[in-house]
Amino acid sequence: MYLTVIIDLYHRKIVGWSMSNDFTTENTIMKVCQMSTLNNPINKKLIFHSDRGIQYASQEFRKE
Repeated sequence: MYLTVIIDLYHRKIVGWSMSNDFTTENTIMKVCQMSTLNNPINKKLIFHSDRGIQYASQEFRKE
């Protein structure tokens, strides 16, 4: 079981999360990005810090 979380460090709250049985980009970071932008629309530039794992370096995620 894999848990992926996006935290808004300015407001100190979790803005998106996803649980999956595999470690694919689609089932981890893409789902959590969709959830976080639905709940918190991006109106300005932001800094996204990650652990630079393979999902975050994928073409699919970088297009988003």
